[in-house]
Amino acid sequence: MNKNKLVRIVLLILIILTVLFIWSNSLRGRDDSSLQSGRVREFCQRILDTLGISLTLTNHLVRKLAHFLEFFLLGIELTVYGIHRRALTRRDVTDILLSLSGVAFLDETLQIFSARGPAIADVWLDISGGVTAMLFTFAFYYLVSVCRRRGKTRR
Repeated sequence: MNKNKLVRIVLLILIILTVLFIWSNSLRGRDDSSLQSGRVREFCQRILDTLGISLTLTNHLVRKLAHFLEFFLLGIELTVYGIHRRALTRRDVTDILLSLSGVAFLDETLQIFSARGPAIADVWLDISGGVTAMLFTFAFYYLVSVCRRRGKTRR
């Protein structure tokens, strides 16, 4: 098995695990979700306090950041998978955007079954996290490509 194929398999497994993690959080009940957000908030607040950063976190802010960061991670994984699959085309970018959107819409739909209300604002937040990651990943990939080309021409 070549290295590129192994990377794609590992990325595919990470993508599946990330989506399952996102969806499992949406299936948590209201009380369980609130308790989890509270624990994360307390942990992050201790870090901020230790660093001397005077910012007071709320459970609401923690939940919104979690939405953004979960999809930021998924966006990186999907983009890197696309890059390793072959040279990226507009269709690949469209596939990444459709994948992010589909996962986000289903994520909010799952919250109906956990007695939590779905919110279209969260779908937009999820998608924006994934798109931000996609743009950062493209920029990083482009910079690395430029540096590699410059290194080869100097030799």
